[in-house]
Amino acid sequence: MVIRGLPYRNRYPLNALRLLSVSSALFIAACSGERITKGGPPAVTISITPDSKSLFSGQIVQFVATARDASGNPILGASYSWSSSNPASVTIARDGKAAGLAFGSSTISVASQGITASAVVQVLHDPVVFVHGFQASGAIWTTMIDRLKADGWADSLLVTWTYDSNQSNVATAQLLKTKVDSLLAVTGATKVDIITHSMGGLSSRYFEKNFSGSEKTDALVFLGTPNHGTALAELCGIQSCLEMRPGSSFLVALNAGDETPGSTRYATWRTPCDQVTIPPESVMLEGANNTETACMAHGDLYMNSTVYAQVRDWIK
Repeated sequence: MVIRGLPYRNRYPLNALRLLSVSSALFIAACSGERITKGGPPAVTISITPDSKSLFSGQIVQFVATARDASGNPILGASYSWSSSNPASVTIARDGKAAGLAFGSSTISVASQGITASAVVQVLHDPVVFVHGFQASGAIWTTMIDRLKADGWADSLLVTWTYDSNQSNVATAQLLKTKVDSLLAVTGATKVDIITHSMGGLSSRYFEKNFSGSEKTDALVFLGTPNHGTALAELCGIQSCLEMRPGSSFLVALNAGDETPGSTRYATWRTPCDQVTIPPESVMLEGANNTETACMAHGDLYMNSTVYAQVRDWIK
């Protein structure tokens, strides 16, 4: 067709022809009842994977959300908004990565186009390793373990063991390192809590200072530990006793510099009536949370209900 000597298509600019084509398509779609939604069809459902997760403090889990249309097809390019009901326990990033911070639970929610889904995250207590003192065994912790289980700690995460307390505290520290490394590997936890009584605290401190224990320990508890020696050790001549004597080369090296190294949270409990750690003030550490209990025997420190409650709240 020719109008005034020019082909019909040449009388209209190319952009105008494109606009005409789009307008025609919209008109046809409207007449036929077809729905056109900017950015794709609206979300009808949204799912989140995994729908629940247990983790330890310091661990990260990746959540994935999927929005689907009425036909069940994933909506490509859908945007998601994440939130945590308890950010003190679990935080969530914009990309869906959740990080466990402290014991507790949180509901992780994700929203897209007004539709939401949620998942529950439980942050577990750190595993606890118990270290007994001189001439004792792991059996001394039965009462404290029963109380911790009653307060929500998992039995599988409460670990006792018995070692030869006649040997050097250095050798015991090496055994403790092996125990902690194994526990972290088995559970997937990033750190442990350590609860000690009497001489057990000395090997634990050596582990912290010399075997990178401060990188693997969140909280460390000392119940009546002779951190600066005990006069009672003068009556005993075996290696571990020699190391507990005030001014011993072992204690001088252990207490040199920072008595509470690393980011570990240190806490001590001492009884003014202690007849084993003499003087009782030997228990105290610079940089630790130091608590004096009511008058009780050296062996009552791991049995007393008040001390237990304080220890529980410290490692919680």
